[in-house]
Amino acid sequence: MPDSTAPSFFVSYSHHDADWRAALFDRCIATTSGDCLVWSDAQLRAGDAWCPQIEAQLAACSVAVLLVSPNFLASSFIRERELPLILARAAAGTLRIVWIPIALDRDTLPGSPLFRRNLLFYRDTALVTMPVAIATQSAIASFFPPSVVRRIGVEGPAVSGHFGYVESPTNAPVRNVVAVLPGSDPKLRGQYVAIGAHADHVGIIGDPVDHDSIRAFNAVARPRGADDPPPRQVTDSQWILIRALIDSLHRAHGGPRLDSIANGADDDGSGTVLALEIAEAFAKGKRRPARSLLFVWHAAEEQGLYGAQYFSDHPTVSRDSIVAQINMDQMGRGGAEDAPPDGLNSMVVLGARRLSSELGRIADSVNGQPRYQFHMDRSFDQPGDPSHGWCRSDHYMYARYGIPVLFFVSAVWYIDYHMVSDEPQYINYPRLAKVGNYIHDVTAQVANLPHRPVVDGARPDPRGACIQ
Repeated sequence: MPDSTAPSFFVSYSHHDADWRAALFDRCIATTSGDCLVWSDAQLRAGDAWCPQIEAQLAACSVAVLLVSPNFLASSFIRERELPLILARAAAGTLRIVWIPIALDRDTLPGSPLFRRNLLFYRDTALVTMPVAIATQSAIASFFPPSVVRRIGVEGPAVSGHFGYVESPTNAPVRNVVAVLPGSDPKLRGQYVAIGAHADHVGIIGDPVDHDSIRAFNAVARPRGADDPPPRQVTDSQWILIRALIDSLHRAHGGPRLDSIANGADDDGSGTVLALEIAEAFAKGKRRPARSLLFVWHAAEEQGLYGAQYFSDHPTVSRDSIVAQINMDQMGRGGAEDAPPDGLNSMVVLGARRLSSELGRIADSVNGQPRYQFHMDRSFDQPGDPSHGWCRSDHYMYARYGIPVLFFVSAVWYIDYHMVSDEPQYINYPRLAKVGNYIHDVTAQVANLPHRPVVDGARPDPRGACIQ
């Protein structure tokens, strides 16, 4: 166990956002028992030059209270050098950690895309076992007032406080939508192939922004949409191109088009409508599949997979009767504008052989038909992949119970990802139809299999952290 008499170690990561700098930049919070260290942007950019001092400070303390900016993961130095160091010590039991992500006061905590992404990171790594308390900058300023701010080496007064919470129902309750299409085989209709998508998105983003300006800026400087952190610097040549694109789009559309609602046509309106189309195709088909089909439109995926978590914890059918789950997310993009990393005919697949190699072989066999022939991109399914794709959508909530899964994504990143510009006019409808037919045929193969897909992979701990 850590030595409780060793000094505490307070760390504040600054951020390129001006309001963040004003709130926390250059603050050093000292305790009566030890020192603290503040890393500014300039120091982080210095990288390796700071490593010895950071490691020396960490080696001397037993408790770390980490005040982190909303976008702290944007720093490769933090992700690749400092964070693994802290996690290793925490795993070894020699360092206690409390993470305090700090929201700018203008942000609403549940609605901030930065916090959703970082909280997914907390959930998907060893950080899941560590306390996390989200605070606003004004709350932190109150808890650590200027009177306790000291430079390194200068002893400060004792700091004390407590955390509490009030549990209350949400103001906007939602429900999963569940439907069953009974199977045709009396012996197999008590088993289910689950088909899922999520019917939520990120909602209202705040103040209205210009649709075309967002697209123009992202096309030049933020090609992966919200999955790219806001660029620290945009060059003069990039600004020239961005302004030219904006002017062209404004002329074409009669001026700015303000919007504050992220509609999520692709993420995941596309998966939602495909699930409806697949259900209709099976219901109107000449012969229904042998097994029953369980369609679930999950709620609150963007907030943390809550709908899928609840359904898999409290399924409307016996959990053991679900032989496989097929998840669809972001199924409508992948054209030339989106520049998919594995080519225009690629489709991302995750989980195909994690729990059941047989399920993966079925997916490949159907893809071998001449009318499909997708290039299956499995790069995001690799252990340790930094995108954490295995842990970021609803399928994992089934996989953690040992249910074999297939997770399909038509395009992982594009300029409209989690933006107000994710709208229906940018969907590639011929590709969407091809993808939908493919998933229909995969579902039919699994549903008509004479036996359950064989589970021959490692089963996750249903109550443990997801491991990419």
